[in-house]
Amino acid sequence: MYFLNMAKISEQSIEQIRNRADIIDIISSYVELKKRGRNFFGLCPFHNEKTPSFSVNPDKQIFKCFGCGAGGSSIDFVMEIEKLDFVESIKYLADQYGVEIEETHTISKGQDITANIHEMNQNTLQIYQQNLFNEQNKSILSHLTNRGLTEDTIKKFGLGLSSTKKDFVLKSFQGKYNSKSMLSSGLFVDTKYGYIDRFRNRIMFSLFNITGKVIGFAGRAIDKNENAKYINSPETQVYNKSKTLYGLHLTKNEISKQDSAIIVEGYIDFLQLYQSGIKNIVAVSGTAFTDGHAHLLKRLTKNVLIAYDGDSAGISAAIKASYVLLKNGLKPSIIKIPDGLDPDDWVLKEGAEPFMDSAKNALSVIEFSYNKFKNGPNENVADFINETLLELAQINDDVILEINLKLLAKCTGISFESIKNNFSNIIIKKEKRDQYKKTETNVALEHLSLEDDLLMLCFSKDKKIRHEIYNNFNLNWMRGEQSKRIYKQLFVHLNSEFEPDASIILDQLDSKEDHKKLASIVFEVDKMTPSILMAKNCIRRIEHIYLKKQLEHYRNKLKNAEDSFKEDSNLILKISEIQNKMNSIKSSIA
Repeated sequence: MYFLNMAKISEQSIEQIRNRADIIDIISSYVELKKRGRNFFGLCPFHNEKTPSFSVNPDKQIFKCFGCGAGGSSIDFVMEIEKLDFVESIKYLADQYGVEIEETHTISKGQDITANIHEMNQNTLQIYQQNLFNEQNKSILSHLTNRGLTEDTIKKFGLGLSSTKKDFVLKSFQGKYNSKSMLSSGLFVDTKYGYIDRFRNRIMFSLFNITGKVIGFAGRAIDKNENAKYINSPETQVYNKSKTLYGLHLTKNEISKQDSAIIVEGYIDFLQLYQSGIKNIVAVSGTAFTDGHAHLLKRLTKNVLIAYDGDSAGISAAIKASYVLLKNGLKPSIIKIPDGLDPDDWVLKEGAEPFMDSAKNALSVIEFSYNKFKNGPNENVADFINETLLELAQINDDVILEINLKLLAKCTGISFESIKNNFSNIIIKKEKRDQYKKTETNVALEHLSLEDDLLMLCFSKDKKIRHEIYNNFNLNWMRGEQSKRIYKQLFVHLNSEFEPDASIILDQLDSKEDHKKLASIVFEVDKMTPSILMAKNCIRRIEHIYLKKQLEHYRNKLKNAEDSFKEDSNLILKISEIQNKMNSIKSSIA
């Protein structure tokens, strides 16, 4: 059974999902995979890379990135990419593959931190919202409605108001949750006087994950003298700002339906446009646009319109976001916003129609950035071309690349041949840098330990090898706690006629780091040519290392022993036994 998020999911339900949910099918909706040998490879969705190091093994139903170390089962992938907990991921996959899951609510409060954070966030939203609609705060509510927001919109998106008091939220949770959960939630700050509310005297915007769970908050200062206009929740077990798009939980279906997404910078921008009828929209959540944001959108559409503020900072941010989208295989365009305005002001002043007209005439990033260059102080077109080519060098899709190189030639009036030659020179330099980095990475990688070798041998197709380990290896010989945890789960499968199922073992391990470790082990199995002799030697070497440590322990004990003949004799005898055993093992290793 699996206990998470106040729920218990039956093994039968998980087994059904595991049988129906093919890992290639799941990951292909996020990553473009290409078959190479037995495995499939693509660019890792969890870190920025140019050369594919993300591998998926369809036989074992696991994935592994050799760049950042991410790895695990299809459930792990969904948890990581969608920032969901275990139960949410099971439900997510169950919905996709038409599996009915058995669930009971049995876990006690305080037992699971992730579940506690979700529960505290949901309760905090209600506390903030009740405070906003409190009669004494009607001036703040009026401020929002005067900005054009309706009460329905305010409630739908979980807007609220934090108090000036330091314990306004805190007092609701004290005694209900353990201190680790409370601090992990990001709702409180630990001071020398104890915990206090993180958000005070701010208009609060609730942040949701793609399934609609509250994962964090952003607070806008009411007092104009506040140093920080906005403060956000810190990153937690449920909130990652680089993988969160504001409003996506309610707009994802419309984005998919229209095959187009509009990105804005601010929460109010989003709310104003959504309220005016523009429903295929998201906002970045207190951060620059990232690869993680691009991956979220890529599942729904490849067509993205950027509508950032019309000032200098907004224009620069729009260009940067466009290049992030391009290198992730999407098709960005930039909407021209009137100088000095933001989308909120524009739509509030003139309605949605002018905005949508401008959207129809949105420019490519090449055209938009060239217009910016023409209106700027730098008159050297070569500088603009080289800066643009450096950005385009991040693109892996040859078709998208050629389209943009041709656009660059057209805008600048420089021949396509010259642009292409210049680009080739940049690529040669880039490849040299990438090769150097790759060599450095390979040198830094540690060789798998003997314990890793043993764990690999546990997945051997030869049952004689597995039985050799089952009958002759002692768990206590292992030094690594992680190796011990993995071996404990493997042990019961070693005496079977069939090799262990990696995806089942993964689901039985609780730690994310254990999942990564096991994925690494499984991906190395095919590189090994296992034999009974290899298994015997591996077992003996591990035991020899264990005995060496024991020998050191008893020698130290003898050294520090009090003047007792009996005790000394026992220790000397023990040391002699260990030495004999070590010599025997040493002579038996082939």
